[in-house]
Amino acid sequence: IQKLLKSLVDVKPWTIANRIKAHCHKRRDMDQRQRSKSEVLDLVALISKHSAWAHAQALEHQIKLCRACVVMACKKDQVVIRQGEEPDRFYIILTGKISIRVSGMGGSKKPQVLTYLGHGKTFGDLAIRSNCNRTASAIAESHSDLLVIDAEDFRRIFGECLQQMTHRASQQLKQNVRVFETIPVR
Repeated sequence: IQKLLKSLVDVKPWTIANRIKAHCHKRRDMDQRQRSKSEVLDLVALISKHSAWAHAQALEHQIKLCRACVVMACKKDQVVIRQGEEPDRFYIILTGKISIRVSGMGGSKKPQVLTYLGHGKTFGDLAIRSNCNRTASAIAESHSDLLVIDAEDFRRIFGECLQQMTHRASQQLKQNVRVFETIPVR
């Protein structure tokens, strides 16, 4: 994997995103768990290079994540996550831009944009880790390609470290965004 990572040093993010999509689409009609070892290792190197979040995960978790992921294409203005829904997926942005919006902040009925996320960023894990409904909506601001991991796979892969991740993330969010103060830490 280190050799593959070194070969990606000067590769542009959109090229890496296209290679990830190609790997995932190659096995679209098959169970993702049937990816060959070399396909999984290629994906690990590509995703690790593309996303700081993925790179920070243990190699064992990266391999399992790469066995379970699929690619989802989103059109501009497509709602990826709707506030209040049950969590069903975790996302890594390959290409495009996603806005995170919250309704009902400060008594306003109009959704307010909290932030914009671009390539390599992740979203959708807070509700999975907290075992609560979605606290915000995620909307594609442009055509976007997302790497998607089912919530059950996410829990299976990261089960042991979910509590630590939940505590750290909730503390960060509570410091940065007051709307998240009501989310219980489990």
